[in-house]
Parts: sequence; structure tokens; C-alpha cells
Amino acid sequence: MAKAKRARSGGDTRRRAEDILARMTLEEKSAQICSIAVASVLDGRKVSREKCAAVLAGGIGQISRLGGDNDFEPHEIAAATTAIQAFLTTKTRLRIPAIVHEECLSGYMVRHATTFPEAIGLAGTWDPALIEEITGSIAKLMRAVGAHQGLAPLFDVAREPRWGALRRPSARTRTSSRR
Repeated sequence: MAKAKRARSGGDTRRRAEDILARMTLEEKSAQICSIAVASVLDGRKVSREKCAAVLAGGIGQISRLGGDNDFEPHEIAAATTAIQAFLTTKTRLRIPAIVHEECLSGYMVRHATTFPEAIGLAGTWDPALIEEITGSIAKLMRAVGAHQGLAPLFDVAREPRWGALRRPSARTRTSSRR
């Protein structure tokens, strides 16, 4: 129990991170800033240990769109996430799990998930509590299958009219629109 408490303390986390970095090879460090598509480790609808061994031997930083790049059912996404993380945490030298990221611009972009209005539509509600409820729902769906990070717009970056994704950012605040 005392060991578990120490592992959660900031000092131990920092020392562990420094220790891992000191032991990492250049290839392992490079792998941690890279991402792979889940298809590279699949054999049909299942994670292949052989493909994991070939592709993930030195670890990987992120797995891209595990649920969004296929037509998997939620239980298949969760099983694939579990299999990949199990490989990374038991069969790689440093046992570092990956971050799984997914698109969630208007909801978690997988089969059977709810599609919500895009950010500009949500901003038009002027209801931050509703938006928080919706994003909480999206996060809950993603965490249920093992995803850690949602890719969605957070800033009003559409100030450059030549940029193609003008429909994505949320509206300006009431204060900034009065200027």
C-alpha cells in the first residue's frame, strides 16, 4: 500500500520519467513521438501479436483512430485497445502504454455513437452547461473503449479566411463579438 501511494506522488513520477528517459534508446524516443494506424497491427478484425511484434517492438506514442478508422462494434474497439496496450505493457522493453486518440468534432466518430451539432452550432446555444454535458457524454463513450484523447477544435482559429475549415470553430464570445 505504501508503495502504491509513493508511486502516485509527484516526486516518484518525476524520478520514474527521468529514469525511463535515461534508459531509452534514440529509436524508443522516436517511437514515442510517432503514431500508427490500427490497421497496421490487425489481422482481419483481431489484433495480431505477430504484427504487433513487427510494428510495436520499440513502443509507440499514439494509436490513431482505433475505433474511427474501421467499422468495429464498441466491444471490438475495447478488445483491440486492450490487446494493443497489453502488448505494449508486457512485451516491450520499457512497458510504456500508448495514448489512443480519436476524432470527436461532433461526437465520438464511431458506429452507434451519437452525432451532435458541430462547435459553431453548440456555440449558438449560449448554453455552456449543455456543451459541458455533451462533451462529458463524448468523453464517457471514448473512455469506455480505452481512448484517451479527443481531437476536436477548442479555439476560434478561423480568423484567416483562406483556411479551409471555417465551419469548425465555435462562435466568438458575446464580449468579443461586440468589439
